[in-house]
Amino acid sequence: MIGWLKGKVRDMEPMKLLVDVNQVGYEVYVPLSLQEKIKKGDIVEMYVFTYVKEDQITLYGFSDRSERELFLQLLKIQGIGPRSALSVLSHLTRKRLMQAILREETRVLSKIPGIGKKTSQRLITELKSWAKQFAPSIAQETSSPHTISLKYDENEVETLYEALKKLGYKRKDIEKDVEAVLKELPEGTATEWLNQVLKKRGQRI
Repeated sequence: MIGWLKGKVRDMEPMKLLVDVNQVGYEVYVPLSLQEKIKKGDIVEMYVFTYVKEDQITLYGFSDRSERELFLQLLKIQGIGPRSALSVLSHLTRKRLMQAILREETRVLSKIPGIGKKTSQRLITELKSWAKQFAPSIAQETSSPHTISLKYDENEVETLYEALKKLGYKRKDIEKDVEAVLKELPEGTATEWLNQVLKKRGQRI
């Protein structure tokens, strides 16, 4: 089983990298939150989960052990497979996901591609206790009567444009889509906005 790898990014698609490790190309599926930090030619290091099913072996890469652990916890939920789990990590930041679980925000979770209302309810029920241990600081913040609301600044918007640039989009060509997404999801993050912009552009995520 492959648990970690380091190599050069030879090519990339939404949520997928082709990584050259000693002249062997590995296709690795990754969350958008990881992909937006890199570009072609970069040397990447990532923790890997090797998914084996019948005659298929698929690699999923993560920025650190805690992200991989969260992915594995999601896989334990009935109705959530590897692609759905990756969609969850791509649509919400880890902090926002923990908040949604601890606040029991079914509506937020059910909007994630591949996650319906029943699955989101199951996710909350089965991961709420684990989430308190996984992210105690977020749990404490969530239980506070004065919870801090998520806001974005210009740096987040620039992070979004930079991620889109790495995927081959020119700023002038996607400004309208970005503006629309910011209006629809004013409290989102660069990762969430990227997800929505790609949907508007008709790309599979």
